[in-house]
Amino acid sequence: VEGECPGSALQPMIAPIAAIKQFLPLSNTFPPANRTNCFLIGDAGVKCVLIDPSPKDKEEYQKLLNSIESYKIDYIFLTHHHPDHHELAPDLARELKVPIGLSEDSHQRIISKKGVEYFEGVDIEILAEGDELTTCNGESVKLISTPGHDEGQMGLIPESLDWAIVSDLIQTIGTVVIGGSAGDMRKYFNSLQRVIDLNPKVVFPSHGIAMGGVEKLKNTLAHR
Repeated sequence: VEGECPGSALQPMIAPIAAIKQFLPLSNTFPPANRTNCFLIGDAGVKCVLIDPSPKDKEEYQKLLNSIESYKIDYIFLTHHHPDHHELAPDLARELKVPIGLSEDSHQRIISKKGVEYFEGVDIEILAEGDELTTCNGESVKLISTPGHDEGQMGLIPESLDWAIVSDLIQTIGTVVIGGSAGDMRKYFNSLQRVIDLNPKVVFPSHGIAMGGVEKLKNTLAHR
């Protein structure tokens, strides 16, 4: 674990595997969670991608900015449209002068709630299932569509299937909410099954710590 004690100018950070750094800013998410994982992936010299930066306020924003200043961030990726995955991300994109990538559905839902000015001055790239986001340890990392919790939600998985970042498909703490205009329980079941079938060795949720294998996904599918 890297980072200083609470009250310092840095975010806590975990490097659970060589390919991934996991920053832990406080966010405006739902209890019992109080943080949204902000992942940093990508080989140096290719594309260094920051995933779901969404600090709860300007103090957390500055801590995150301080924590990533030693890295050359090339890109910001948003997994879906819920506010605890993108709040202050456009400010960060403008400050770092980098694009934001996200699904078409997520983009439309965000601007419908926040207005087009929310992304003013930010280059937006619309991404879809199968697009390569970057490379990690020399292998391609591609996007997979995982609707259900949110229609436009996308996860990431490398060619080796060694790990997967699954956003709000599952979480270590509490239960994923399925509801509202963007929620669909049948699609959620299908997305769980899809990741189960891919069988990554490590699963990274947006709330909580990494999980070995897909046993929790299997248990969740059976339960729900």
